Amino acid sequence: MHTKEISTKQAYGLWLIASGLLFYEILLRVFPNIIVKNLQAHFHLDATGLGIFSASFILAYGIMQIPVGMLIDKYGIRLVLSLSMLIASCNVFILPYIHSIWAARIARFLMGAGCAGAFLACMQVIRLYFPTHLRAILTGVTVTIGALAGFVCNAGLIWIIKLADWQLFIWVIAAIGLGLMLLVWLFFPKYSVSTKKQSLVSGLLQVLSNPLAWFIGIICALMYLPYAMFNDLWGQSFFRVTDHLNVIQAGIVISAIWLGWVIGAIFWGWLSFQLKSLLKPIVSSIFLQILALLSLLFLHKLSFYMDIVMAFSLGFSASAMNLCYVFGQRINPKQSASSSTAMINSLVTLGVIIYLPFTGWLLSTLSASVKHIINISPEIYVAVFSSFVFILLFCLMLTFILKRLTPATVG
Repeated sequence: MHTKEISTKQAYGLWLIASGLLFYEILLRVFPNIIVKNLQAHFHLDATGLGIFSASFILAYGIMQIPVGMLIDKYGIRLVLSLSMLIASCNVFILPYIHSIWAARIARFLMGAGCAGAFLACMQVIRLYFPTHLRAILTGVTVTIGALAGFVCNAGLIWIIKLADWQLFIWVIAAIGLGLMLLVWLFFPKYSVSTKKQSLVSGLLQVLSNPLAWFIGIICALMYLPYAMFNDLWGQSFFRVTDHLNVIQAGIVISAIWLGWVIGAIFWGWLSFQLKSLLKPIVSSIFLQILALLSLLFLHKLSFYMDIVMAFSLGFSASAMNLCYVFGQRINPKQSASSSTAMINSLVTLGVIIYLPFTGWLLSTLSASVKHIINISPEIYVAVFSSFVFILLFCLMLTFILKRLTPATVG
């Protein structure tokens, strides 16, 4: 196997283009939120139909992780991501011309499929073109770019939609994707890794047969669960019920979780570089996450500002999960780097898909059995969310087992 030698400046250029792909993925995730009324009017959608339309993107993104990872390992970033961006952009472009909701859902599904390789491309570039000691830091910066993209895209898109109608707005988004496609095709080498003789599934099989890959994938998924539950769905209602916060205060607390994630992603990468270790920061972050979670569950009545501090700590500590991607690449062959990242991403997505509705079911079931009403009491929220403490303790146990199994040169 060999990697084409490129200069440091070229390596950072490729990384910036790959980060642009990640930014575009976030852009395609959030743009329906800006034109909700336009989409509902154009496709005659109610809230349920709009939800299904939006979820089609996430479904495709999760399904296509491993297949796209295999394709990148086999054929390289240039070919796979150029075609992916073409597919995503074309399906954005045709959206105003579609009048069937089923056709719109298929288009949205293909947008998600086209963006499935964005984060994989970032990790592949970092793995191939940067020295080992920089990979954790660059992974953290990449994740921060992704986190900031959501905020920037929402603010920027709202400004654009005020100046133009929604069809022009859609065409601008499609044009950005086509521009990224050209950048990938023009600047990425034809083969990132010489894997022409490697079968399509061999890289994935190497990853799946590695017990350490399963350990780090499960650890990554478990570390992400508390963050996802608070930040993505239940945080607002949790803080409003348990702490009696108003909507604005609860929003500030949730924003603190997000801010902690943004800052922590870079910090844990830097700490990993300083310690020359990946597992030590991961273990430290799990301890901090447990403390933050316990404080939010049982010390939340102290003050609103304590909520903000502990919420920040939760996001800050959870962001260390991104080191798991770097660890996964280290323990797997170089030619399987994208398959490794895809497997971990799939486990993270699967964890959220399973545990998010399970948490909702627990909250509903326990509420009905206690009071036979829809409203969820603070005690039930605390009881159900306490399960995350046990999840993190189990995660901590897995890291100690992994540490014993991992060669010193890796962890």
